[in-house]
Amino acid sequence: MLKVLWTSAVSLSNALILYIVYKCSKEARRYKDDLDKEKLNRKSERAGRIRFEQEVRRLQLQIASTSNKHAESNINSGDDGSSAHSQFSSFPFRPIGYMKSCFSQRNGTPRQPLLVPLARSKLQLDSDIPASSLEGLEQYSHCWILYVFHQNTDLVKTLQGDRSAKHSKINVPRLNGGKMGVLATRSPHRPVPIGLSVATVLGVKGNSVLLGGADIVDGSPVLDIKPYVPFCDAVRGAQAPAWVTDEAVDEPLKLSSVEISSTSQAVLAECWRSQRGQSMYATADEFISFVKQVLSRDIRALHKRLGGSQQEGLYHVILEGVDVMYDMTNEGVVKILGAELGGSGGRVLLTDHTDGAAIQNDADRATE
Repeated sequence: MLKVLWTSAVSLSNALILYIVYKCSKEARRYKDDLDKEKLNRKSERAGRIRFEQEVRRLQLQIASTSNKHAESNINSGDDGSSAHSQFSSFPFRPIGYMKSCFSQRNGTPRQPLLVPLARSKLQLDSDIPASSLEGLEQYSHCWILYVFHQNTDLVKTLQGDRSAKHSKINVPRLNGGKMGVLATRSPHRPVPIGLSVATVLGVKGNSVLLGGADIVDGSPVLDIKPYVPFCDAVRGAQAPAWVTDEAVDEPLKLSSVEISSTSQAVLAECWRSQRGQSMYATADEFISFVKQVLSRDIRALHKRLGGSQQEGLYHVILEGVDVMYDMTNEGVVKILGAELGGSGGRVLLTDHTDGAAIQNDADRATE
């Protein structure tokens, strides 16, 4: 009798334990689902806020440009219609086209051209520029590109003619924050925000040019392109300060190595496959090699690189719409941890680091 009672008690106890485990598992799943929904909602809100800010910025630029043209008309015409000045005070050029680039944001865009040979960008001419304008460009190996630093935060003021916020000196990354006159550097934060880049001409097709190695952010307005002519563009005996040599002895941006696990490599490949129709890379391996080239130099903002913190942290960079997560050791070793597709509703594909640590946003690229 006691044996029967004992067996029944054990069975009841086991059943109770299984029930408790089931309820706990169900509750844990519910909390996880709620957490996933909250993460998705926050991501959607963030994406919506970014789109709103971009639209406001576009309207501000449009208003500033219109005001500038109106002011120009008043300045350069007298009451009798004659010219009041021998020269224009501003030149409201229209871009010949816009750049589609593998560099989705300023963060990650190289500080100089040809530092990332696998970088890909495509210039498509506007419809009112004939495709025949490009005939003969394919005979050159390289070309110059003149473009606008359209993501400068003070661009609206610049278009309105307000230079009060412009700095005459800037902190130079390769000087570890040492100051230099802005016109003696390649900084995008210039009195007139025009950029100059040289790139490899990979192909000309119709009204578009495929370029390699350009250090230009996606969406940049292009003002002009010119062929690179070696006999006059490559100046023999040209000199420059030691800090802008090809590889300075104490190069502060040089890193030891870039490491990627097989799992993270598979995630990057999956991200590439998910948008291969829009990618400028023929294979996943080519895209991964490009990512490693970008991260082979320290792309972090100056204040983060020199912040004095000895803690390793999780960073990210968006390349061709793929948000690449990486960490950096104090010895200068970059470890690619995983990736996810950019934008709201994208499928999250995290690897090697899923404990929810805060991702740090690297700020503007302050260039030499």
